[in-house]
Amino acid sequence: MAPAVGSTAMHPMGAAGMPAVELMGHVSRRGDLLVTDGAWVAGPDSPAPIEGLEMRLAGAAGGLSLEYQVQVGGGGGSWTNWMPGGFAGTRGQARPLLGARLRLVGAQAAQFQIEAEALFLGASVKRLKGHLVEIVSDSGVDPMVGLRLALAPPAQASQPARNAPSPRVTPAPATQASTTAPRSGRVRVFRSAGIR
Repeated sequence: MAPAVGSTAMHPMGAAGMPAVELMGHVSRRGDLLVTDGAWVAGPDSPAPIEGLEMRLAGAAGGLSLEYQVQVGGGGGSWTNWMPGGFAGTRGQARPLLGARLRLVGAQAAQFQIEAEALFLGASVKRLKGHLVEIVSDSGVDPMVGLRLALAPPAQASQPARNAPSPRVTPAPATQASTTAPRSGRVRVFRSAGIR
């Protein structure tokens, strides 16, 4: 990865003991910015178009890797191929990224999830979690002006208690309406007195 030209560090959002995500973003008019786990490239405090990304996991075991692809804006822009490393995007062409996809692969992938926060021009911060995340603006055409990434333990789905007694259902008392004969199949239309 390229050396850092500057960074906009914020409080880390990754959990202790997790592999760290090293994120390098090529930012318009700022160059290559290298940040570590949980810090912003550009972002809310200093938004600027991100034109390319490079990512790697520091401290990850051999059974875990991070793959990614980016969507390049501008004429002929499209999604790149999935990459296990290296630079994805452009430099010096004023072609901001419109999105990114990330996925965890390998034997250890189920033990972690990606936590991503992204900022797109004219929108609020998007937050995503999962083994596979797709980061795009709601419109699909707004440039990405901030990104931060970290790994965390997967969210635990709440499990229903086993052998739990089934809830007791008490029938409602009979009412006058329920004891009368059912109405005929006709439809009745009611109109307000003010409508003619």
